[in-house]
Amino acid sequence: MVETLEIPEPRIKPERLAWGVVLIAFAIFCTVCALTTIGVYSFFFQSTVPMRVDLVVGVGSVAITESDLIPRVERGVRDLTSVVNASVSTDQQSQGTLSFRIPDEDGRLLAAVTVKRNTTLSLRGASLPRFSWSTSDYIIDLRDFRGEVDILVTERNDDNHFVLSVLSPTGAQIHIDTTGQYTLTSNDTLVQVVNRRGRAILFAPDLSTNRAIPAGNRGTLILQTNEIILDSAFTDLLVNASFDTVYDAEASEQPRLPERWGCSNNQEDLPIGQWLPQIVDGRGVIRL
Repeated sequence: MVETLEIPEPRIKPERLAWGVVLIAFAIFCTVCALTTIGVYSFFFQSTVPMRVDLVVGVGSVAITESDLIPRVERGVRDLTSVVNASVSTDQQSQGTLSFRIPDEDGRLLAAVTVKRNTTLSLRGASLPRFSWSTSDYIIDLRDFRGEVDILVTERNDDNHFVLSVLSPTGAQIHIDTTGQYTLTSNDTLVQVVNRRGRAILFAPDLSTNRAIPAGNRGTLILQTNEIILDSAFTDLLVNASFDTVYDAEASEQPRLPERWGCSNNQEDLPIGQWLPQIVDGRGVIRL
């Protein structure tokens, strides 16, 4: 008599196990594809690179404090591109300019912040889009601002947003997002924005009170009451002081002086001087 052994059926059928493996593999494949797509998109369209930042000392000497908290005196030009959280301060007889430039376009100027006497500020960061087709913003972040600065923002050829943010020790903020010229003042009692040309927004420390400062106006934040007062800025007595209508001699066959300005040479003996209108770092100048 032959005995037959019954083979027990597996708890999980092989076809179900196979389908499970296929589905898990497909899910992993989709996840990898999604992460790769997001990474590639972020790299090409949303990633940023540091701006080139130079400190140019115009008068006296400027103190630079880095992460080691040791002040170093600079009397010429200093590259701050790779310096993190650099603090810049001037004394009663010194002045310097922070120049923010595009590294791969012959150092074209994006913005210039002139640090006047008895002024302190910290450079938290400065970045720009990695590629010309990127959608990320131009961002300049300044903190701990106390004193007075002049800001020039030059024109660009792209549609990316530009944001220059300035934060005072009291918590008041200033946002600048377009081409123009501005003068900022910060102390223990007030924060002031003079908008000569452009667009700026002044925020109180609680951020609930803010006000846009139109061109040709001055906004003053009274820190004790968080009140923002808007009035007309002082009139510049120099007509066309910014040389807005100057023509670049290198781009024009007939160089012209800016409107309401003249240049003459009464020298009869050699050598005879020459003048040349140019655009330098977004500013109209006359080179003698």
